[in-house]
Amino acid sequence: MLGSLRFKLALLYLIVFTVILGGLSLTLIKLRERDRWQDFDDQVRDATEVMALQVVVSGVLPPSRDIIRSRGYRRSALHIPGEFFQIRAVDESVIERSEGLRDEVLPLTDVGRTAKSSDEPVLELLTGADAFRLLQASGELRLATLYRDPPTMDPFYLQVAMSTEPIEEGLRSMRRTFGVVIPSGLLAAAVASWVLARRSLAPVQKIVERARQISAASLHERLPMPRGRDEAAELVRTLNEMLDRLDKAFQAQERFLSDVSHELKTPLSVLLGEAQVLAQRKRDIREYETFIHSVEEEVRSMHQTVDSLLLLARADAGFPMTFTSDVSLNDIVVEAVQRIQPLASVNRVQIRVTLTDPSDDGASINVRGDMNLLVLMIGNLVHNAVRFSPQGESVNVCVAVRGSHAEVEVEDRGPGIDHEMTGKLFERFATRRVDSSTGRRQGGSGLGLAIARGVARLHGGDLVASEHFRPGAKFIARLPIAAA
Repeated sequence: MLGSLRFKLALLYLIVFTVILGGLSLTLIKLRERDRWQDFDDQVRDATEVMALQVVVSGVLPPSRDIIRSRGYRRSALHIPGEFFQIRAVDESVIERSEGLRDEVLPLTDVGRTAKSSDEPVLELLTGADAFRLLQASGELRLATLYRDPPTMDPFYLQVAMSTEPIEEGLRSMRRTFGVVIPSGLLAAAVASWVLARRSLAPVQKIVERARQISAASLHERLPMPRGRDEAAELVRTLNEMLDRLDKAFQAQERFLSDVSHELKTPLSVLLGEAQVLAQRKRDIREYETFIHSVEEEVRSMHQTVDSLLLLARADAGFPMTFTSDVSLNDIVVEAVQRIQPLASVNRVQIRVTLTDPSDDGASINVRGDMNLLVLMIGNLVHNAVRFSPQGESVNVCVAVRGSHAEVEVEDRGPGIDHEMTGKLFERFATRRVDSSTGRRQGGSGLGLAIARGVARLHGGDLVASEHFRPGAKFIARLPIAAA
C-alpha cells in the first residue's frame, strides 16, 4: 500500500497542501504580529504626544488617566492594564512621575536622548532587570521618550512606558489557534488527498481490471474508450493499439502453424506410406535409391515451403526488415528473369524485358529494401507467368515510373484468372487459374502470389492484379522509390 501510486499521489497532494498552508499561515502570523506591534507603538506614541500637549497647554502635571480622558484619547482594543509616565527636566532630573513607579524611575538612555533632535517620540524596548524592576514580574516594556521646549515653560522630557504583556498574550492566543487549525486542516487535507487520488486513479483501476480479463483466447476484445481526451483515454488508446499488434502477431502465429501442418501433412504422409511399403519385404538397391531420392525431393520441397511460410508470417506480423539498402530495380528484374530463364526455355516461352533507361534522368531507379526478397517477389511473378503461358507465347516484364513509385508489370497470355478466385487471389494455397479447354484448376502450392504480395508490403508497396487485362493475366508490383 505504501508503494502504491494512490499513496504516492495522496502524499504528494498532502505535501503540497502542507507547504501552501504552512507558508500562508506563517505569512499571516508575521503580518498580524507586525500589525499588532505597529498598533501598539502608535498607541504609545499617541499617549505620549497627548500627555505632552496637555502639559504644555495647562502648565500642570495631572495624572495620565485624567489627561487621556480630558482629551478624549481612546485606547485600542488591546486593553493594556497599566502604564507609567515620567517627566524630566533638561538636566535629566525627575520632576514628576506616576504613582505606579513607586520608588523606581524610567531610565533615560542614549536612545532616549536622541529625542532632543526629533519632533516625534523615540521608542525603545526595556527588557531584563529594568523591566522586572518596574513590573515586579518578568516581561518587557515599550518606552517612548519625547522632548519638548515650549516658549511658555522650561524644556522637559516626557517618558511613557507600557507593558507588552497584553500584546504578547494576544499573539500567544493567536499562535495557539493556528496550532489547532493547521493540524486540523492537514488532517482534512490528508483525507481529501486520499479521496482525490482514488478518484483520479479510478479510470486507471477500471482499465487494469478490464485488461486482466483479456487473455490469449480473447485478444480480439478491446478496452472501452473513456470519454474525453485526458491521459486515461490516451492510455486506453495505446493499450488497444498494442492489443491490435498482439492480435495480429497471434493470428500470424496461428496461421503459420496451420499452414505448416497443412503443407507438411501430405508429404509426410507420402513418405510414411513409401517407408511402410518399402519395409514390407526386402528390396533391391535401386528401390532404396529411388526412395532416398524421393525423400530428398520431399524434404527440399518442405524446406522451401517452411521458408516461404516464415516469410509470410513475418510480413503478416509487420516485422521490419533487418538488412536494407538502395538497390537498382533494373538489376532486380534482370536477376529474377535470369533465374526463371531455364524454365522458360523448357516451356518454349519467350521472356521480353523492358527496363527504364538511365539516360532519361541520369540515374537508374532505386528502391530501398532487401535485394534477395525483391528478386524472390519478381521471380515468383515471372515463374507463374511462364508456367501458365502456352508454348510459343511470350511473357512481358516492364519497369516503369509512376510518380513517387516504381512499377514492375508482368503480363502473360495464359488461361487467365478464374472469376471466382478474384477475391481470394492472394490468399495462401489458392489455385488461381482454370484451363480454358478443360475447365480444370491449375497451379502449384498456391503460395507464390501470397509471398510476392507479402514482400511488396514489407517494402511499403503492394501487388495488384489487373481486372481488365484479357486474355491472360497482368500483375503490377508497386514499390516506393528510394529518396535521393
